[in-house]
Amino acid sequence: TFRSSFVCALLASSAPPPIVNGGAKQSPIDCDGYEKCLSISLGFSELEITSGQELSAKAEDSKVEINQDGNKLVIKDTKKGLFSRGSDRKITVTVPDDMVFDVVGIGNKGGKVSVEKLAADEVYLNLGAGEVVFDYLDATERAKIDAGVGKLAIKDGGIKDGDIHLGIGEASIASALTGYSKVDAGIGAVNLDLLLPGSEYTVKAHKGIGRIRFDYSEVSDGSVIGSGKNYVEVDGGIGQIEINTAEEAPIKIEAKPEKIEAEVNE
Repeated sequence: TFRSSFVCALLASSAPPPIVNGGAKQSPIDCDGYEKCLSISLGFSELEITSGQELSAKAEDSKVEINQDGNKLVIKDTKKGLFSRGSDRKITVTVPDDMVFDVVGIGNKGGKVSVEKLAADEVYLNLGAGEVVFDYLDATERAKIDAGVGKLAIKDGGIKDGDIHLGIGEASIASALTGYSKVDAGIGAVNLDLLLPGSEYTVKAHKGIGRIRFDYSEVSDGSVIGSGKNYVEVDGGIGQIEINTAEEAPIKIEAKPEKIEAEVNE
């Protein structure tokens, strides 16, 4: 198969952290063994992550437990029941602008999630229903994203070795994908903006029910485009997928000083 040896080596060397057992949308990670860790397990809640001076969190609901030990922050919703939602279900997390976590795990059953900036070596997201927006997301070693029903938007950043599973709804991802990444499309429109030039990518496209276009040109099922060092595999679902790459950086030609001087003298 296409680059099978590379894929097998990657999977063998990048096992995820331990899974926390429990509710439907538990955080996919355990903070034990990490110095800088953010673990969030929520029900139907609104989550806001903003940039600030110090790592901290606050919740408007007493059923949300917050435990912090230095740069290790664990947030867990202890309220049970399907209808545990409401206007008081907001959790606000403040993260220093220069903070890079060892690992981040977020599980949210449903509700709005808005993130100003989040950076970590490893990122694991288990998202439910609702609108999820990242202004900036950076995962320097690996990322696994399971989206639910609604809208997912990643507006900027970079993801290495991304495993992205999209749900039902609209997805818009603008990221410098590097290494080996796979995007499984769900039901709905998908816009994938690769923030590196096209020469940096090898893209393999599998069509579902719908169309796949690469840099505004339609591609057929099983197409392999490019020969760059970063590999992206896209599996189409139901709906149209748009894949675009960044423009090549223009070549800057500087005139020699002696030439400029000669032109001035003329």
